[in-house]
Amino acid sequence: VGSEMCIRDRAQSAWINLSPDDGVPGEEVTVYGYNFTAEARVYIYYDGERVQHERIETDDDGDFEVDIIVPESYTGAHEVYAEDEDDIYADEYFDVEPGLTVDPEEGPVDTDVTIEGHGFEEDEEDIEVRYYFDGNYTTIEDSIEADEYGWWEISFEIPTSDQGSHEIDAQGDDSSFAEVHDVTFEVTPSISLDEDSGSVGESISMTGNGFVADERDITILFDGEAVETDIRADDNGYWEGSFEVPELASGTYDVTAEGEYTDKEDIDELSFEIGPGLVLSPDQGHVGTDLTVTGGGFATGKSVIIR
Repeated sequence: VGSEMCIRDRAQSAWINLSPDDGVPGEEVTVYGYNFTAEARVYIYYDGERVQHERIETDDDGDFEVDIIVPESYTGAHEVYAEDEDDIYADEYFDVEPGLTVDPEEGPVDTDVTIEGHGFEEDEEDIEVRYYFDGNYTTIEDSIEADEYGWWEISFEIPTSDQGSHEIDAQGDDSSFAEVHDVTFEVTPSISLDEDSGSVGESISMTGNGFVADERDITILFDGEAVETDIRADDNGYWEGSFEVPELASGTYDVTAEGEYTDKEDIDELSFEIGPGLVLSPDQGHVGTDLTVTGGGFATGKSVIIR
């Protein structure tokens, strides 16, 4: 300690500035140094640990500029100091604030995301994470504990929610929602089928998620043609519909949907395979009843035998 004080006492009129001088761990900060030894190598430290390993030298005036990444650290002031090879020293303080990161930042409902908390209080407890809808929220978890650096992590699936940005925020025993730098997740529209193959005339169910809240005029498209129309999403952008497999030859076809605000290009298409199949109408009756047999998904231009 005595040696360190001697070094610091030898600092002349050198000084450093941080830009920004507050924020969340993981962010980039620029360190500006002035009036150090000219053309000398400089080292940057955060809480006494070296954080910059590339070679940095001052210019003819003893000035330098370098970017650093703020290490994991708990809420409060942390010393950043620069020291050159002639032991010229200057320091400044970076004020750590709590904040979140989300990965990935966008995707459909049910996307598995990871939320990390940074800059919370040391060993902070009872941290609650909320996912917000329009004017409402759901609590994802409420008993998270940070480590000695104020860091924590959870994973969850994005709940049913409408298209667009949704805030994710957190608070704990020592950190309020207002203090925490929140993040947003961008919900994109998606569709799913209960079956990915079938025969002509078979009924298939489709569900949609991540559409605009209360979106109207949603249409299911099979090979580019409408097979079901006038579907409406609920206030969370969710909807259900069904269609009959159209009379097309066997093969694989694209299935998608579009709506009043959602373009089909915004949705990942699904594939549906049509195989040979029959529809009988009616499917019950007495001897002598006339029956209609409809076949689909067979090879084109071939003779068919009905038994």
